Amino acid sequence: MIMACRNLASLKELALSHSHLFDYILVSAMMNKVAKAYRGHNADEAQHLMLQLSSLALNLVDDMGGREIANILWAVAKVGGIKDESFISTWLIAAQEKVHEFNAQHLANSLWASATLGIRDESFISTWLTAAREKLPDFNAQNLANSLWASATLGIRDGPFISSWLWAAHVKLPAFNAQNLANSLWAVATLGIRDEPFISSWLRAAQVKLPEFNAQNLANSLWAAATLGIWDESFISSWLLSARVKLPEFNSQNLANSLWASATLGIRDGPFISSWLWAAQVKLPEFKAQELAKSLWSAATLGIRDEPFISSWLRAAQVKLPEFNAQALGDSLWAAATLGIKDEPFISCWLLAAQMKLPEFNAQNMAKSLWASATLGIRNESFISSWLRAAQVKLPEFNALELANSLWAAATFGIKDEPFISCWLLAAQVKLPEFNAQNLAKSLWAAATLGITDQFFISSWLRAAQVKLPAFNALELANSLWAAATLGIKVEPFISYWLLAAQVKLPEFNPQNLATSLCAAATLGIRDELFLSGWLRAAKAKLPEFNAKHVTDIRWAADKLGIEVGSLLGTSVANKK
Repeated sequence: MIMACRNLASLKELALSHSHLFDYILVSAMMNKVAKAYRGHNADEAQHLMLQLSSLALNLVDDMGGREIANILWAVAKVGGIKDESFISTWLIAAQEKVHEFNAQHLANSLWASATLGIRDESFISTWLTAAREKLPDFNAQNLANSLWASATLGIRDGPFISSWLWAAHVKLPAFNAQNLANSLWAVATLGIRDEPFISSWLRAAQVKLPEFNAQNLANSLWAAATLGIWDESFISSWLLSARVKLPEFNSQNLANSLWASATLGIRDGPFISSWLWAAQVKLPEFKAQELAKSLWSAATLGIRDEPFISSWLRAAQVKLPEFNAQALGDSLWAAATLGIKDEPFISCWLLAAQMKLPEFNAQNMAKSLWASATLGIRNESFISSWLRAAQVKLPEFNALELANSLWAAATFGIKDEPFISCWLLAAQVKLPEFNAQNLAKSLWAAATLGITDQFFISSWLRAAQVKLPAFNALELANSLWAAATLGIKVEPFISYWLLAAQVKLPEFNPQNLATSLCAAATLGIRDELFLSGWLRAAKAKLPEFNAKHVTDIRWAADKLGIEVGSLLGTSVANKK
């Protein structure tokens, strides 16, 4: 009778008329048939019928073997669960007791069901792992993919199981279908497993099956590759070829994840980006808050400034901004600043949303948001006050880049807030050895701009900078000497190291860097012949680019240093207005 039922309606009719005759085998078969007849439609009807059958199953659970227990758990998960917590609890206890009877299929299906239902029962998982480790060699491709997907979804990081899984999967990867391949790499990435033999085998198997990947498989696989830092030219080329064709089928999450992965891996493929922009334009109103933030961050990271996309993005984002979490708010303003997007309605909505969520901002979100505000010239006193209060608590968590960027932003705004500066100095003292060239130059420039003369910070800064000065670029060299001059720092061996680094980079100095460095040298009384002759050669090459302000500054510095600018550089500089 059950086999003759073709749809939910006929199954419901059968349950109403004959359920009193069902034994445990028929109940199990009936629930499986409901799960297979359910295709995503009539969810309420399927779940209601499953709920009725679950009552029968509870009365017969003691008669059931491992097969029926596993199959019923799978069936309940397949229809999206039922509103009966006592059934799920009872079933997991029963599954735990009968797990030794489970075959490979039952083991994979039961963990898949647990993950799909969002149930993490430690006792069941522990028993399941013991049984699964023994039976892993019997798992087929589908069982392997489903079990690792479920482990990742539930956050099960069991070393012995993962090692056994990798060994079993390595042998069977050629039998994995597109869905199995995508799900397994997604799970490996989610669990943070970077096993080179598995990844190599996976790449070989995926190359063959990529044309069969659907939109979800494509998005998940590139997301996983980016998360694991896998850069394989052959795989990426094949992926791009498949993705360009399937992009119209990508949903909002697929689109956001694929561009994020492209940005993370540094994939700047023109045809893919063009197709992505076209597909995203249509779907942007469907993007969730996190997907909107992720997509603008990716566009900014890749340097994509497409006006139609940005306009559509701004319209979609203004509606969803109240739903942005702290990470999404930080990323979106950072991206807007990086792309130079200064849209008043967006910024107003962003400020309102950010004020509410600032206590939830982590160190990275805090630093990004102030840097972006300063870059865009958004000086909102209410936001800045709230930011300063929140930042004082989080400053010890700021990394080197975040510390440098936050002080740079404070200096750009002219924020001389003593509690913030004191907390910043304490945090920076610990992290200064981790500052790179850019961080060091930014932080001293900001300290000079704000008039911070803390001797302990300056001494630590000088020690850190002397090691890293050869890595300073032209702008960083010019700004650091300007800051040293502004703060009155004329300390050896910093000046000597600076002169050595500057000699190499002087040809890269632009007119502003040249004027700034000569003025700083004059302020500090640096009359190094080798530096001055190198400076003059560089300045002569850039002569047509000097503006009147540069010329005025150069003449002031030259007079202070006793250099005859007119005779050395020519009357065009000496007389330029």
